[in-house]
Amino acid sequence: MRTVLANATVIDCVSPRPLAGASVTIDRGRIVEVLGAGRSPDTRDAHVIDLGGAYLLPGLWDVHIHPDYLASTGASVAEQTAIFGHRLMQALTESGVVGVRCAGAAHFMDVAWKRAFEAGQYIGPRVFAAGYFLTTTGGHFLTSGHARECDGPYGFVRAIREQIKNGVDHIKLNLTGGIMGPAWDRHSQAFLLDDELEAAFAICRQRGFRVMAHAASPETVQAAARLGAHSVEHGYIMDGPSIESLRAKDQDRASYHLVLGMLDWRQKDDARAESEFKAALELDPKSSGAYSALGTLYWSRNDRKGADEAMKTAVDLSPLRSPMQIRYVDYKLLTGALPEAKAILEGMRAIKANRPLGIHAIQKYLKMNNAEEAGIAYDYYVGQKMGEFPDTPSRAALLAGIEQTVGRKEGVTPESLKLTDRSILEEIIKSGFVAALYK
Repeated sequence: MRTVLANATVIDCVSPRPLAGASVTIDRGRIVEVLGAGRSPDTRDAHVIDLGGAYLLPGLWDVHIHPDYLASTGASVAEQTAIFGHRLMQALTESGVVGVRCAGAAHFMDVAWKRAFEAGQYIGPRVFAAGYFLTTTGGHFLTSGHARECDGPYGFVRAIREQIKNGVDHIKLNLTGGIMGPAWDRHSQAFLLDDELEAAFAICRQRGFRVMAHAASPETVQAAARLGAHSVEHGYIMDGPSIESLRAKDQDRASYHLVLGMLDWRQKDDARAESEFKAALELDPKSSGAYSALGTLYWSRNDRKGADEAMKTAVDLSPLRSPMQIRYVDYKLLTGALPEAKAILEGMRAIKANRPLGIHAIQKYLKMNNAEEAGIAYDYYVGQKMGEFPDTPSRAALLAGIEQTVGRKEGVTPESLKLTDRSILEEIIKSGFVAALYK
């Protein structure tokens, strides 16, 4: 049966503000539809839950967890496993944590709970299991009960193969000590020999398992990056070369070049910025962010043709509700392409454009002394938002408010009109063409 969560205030991580009066439809454990105020979900044969305006947001992830450290208390394996499961279920139901990545768990209790949740025996978050974390004799956090001591290249290879056999999702390697252990277990100390490191990473690559590397010291961070660790945990005392090694590790990612390009552009090195943006596109030809960045760069150079092509491509690669559409409207308004901006607004009308776009468009039109387009934009804004903001005035009410506020009727202020966005009215009043706005 479908479930409809109605009357929710949704934080969708796309719109810059919460969406009041929204609904979320769930079918067979998957979100299939999110609707804003003014659009009604199909509730036939559905279980409807009225959230009464409560906030609803995507689930949280915790990407570095351990079970409680109960081995030293004398708790049995069964007790430790039961407590860990309770913690996981509580994380979901009490804190909204829908996924966890384990960084070391004794007796493969994370694997056991992963399977129990996946089979539907219990309700809990998605679990990415590590099993034991692997360290050397005299290595890190041996008192936790979650460590397995290994020595020599084959010792690590065998342990990793056993981890794989027991159903883990990734391998956790402790390359250094920590910050609270005995004198021989400190963050500045590296544990594995070079041949042990090489062997451990080699078997993980061969078997297709990612490495989660506990590495605190500069040399171990660099080794983890060089050998292909999926993530580096902690890195307490990283230095400049360590950071550069992590950067080098990600040079095959479009996002890496996109960020570098942004930094180059802020430093006014346009040539390097353009090179980085193009490198991002070579790695990800569908990166709307890279095309948008190129478009903005070309625009700053007064290359209108290049800017138009890049910005249009960015929009074509983006969903209709994405912030990229808002940037494109802004670009069209600032370059004077009002008919094209109007067409975008019309397209977004059908999918309930978000509130800042409406306000932004109205203000831009007013500043450009285009009363007709401001009126159209305001119509769209009101039509989309009357359900969400019931105090937002209609077109006629706004006209009356303008007439009153400019002195045709005394004693009326923007506050007395109970406007949700008084700044819009104030912009209209300041524009100098009030009489032409709604002819």
